[in-house]
Amino acid sequence: MTPLMLGVPKTFLTSSRLLCPFPKRLGKPEEYADLVETLVQNTYFNGETIRLDGAIRMPPR
Repeated sequence: MTPLMLGVPKTFLTSSRLLCPFPKRLGKPEEYADLVETLVQNTYFNGETIRLDGAIRMPPR
């Protein structure tokens, strides 16, 4: 729910929420900020790809 996502049609937001297995909602900006803070504080963390997307998979068009 970033400013960019707030500009998309409501029908897209509704259908996107249904694609999220758990939790059944889109992410909040503060959840992404929490992850960044944790990674910055951990001096041993490096070279990893982390998906923070609620396991959402966008269907093909």
